[in-house]
Amino acid sequence: MTATVETAIWLALRSRIATLPFSPALPVAYPASTYRPDGKPYLAVGRVSIAPQRVFIGRGAHDRRG
Repeated sequence: MTATVETAIWLALRSRIATLPFSPALPVAYPASTYRPDGKPYLAVGRVSIAPQRVFIGRGAHDRRG
């Protein structure tokens, strides 16, 4: 079974977070996992999205963001 593109992206991001210089020093709170902060600094990983918006560049050309 092959992983979807979204799964491959998530696995790449997660492995990159694990290799960051502050990663061993800061606990990481991943989405859909239980994490109870104890008043110390931690890294929260989440998803940020915006509503799609059509931005016109020129006559008939447009850029879709979101």
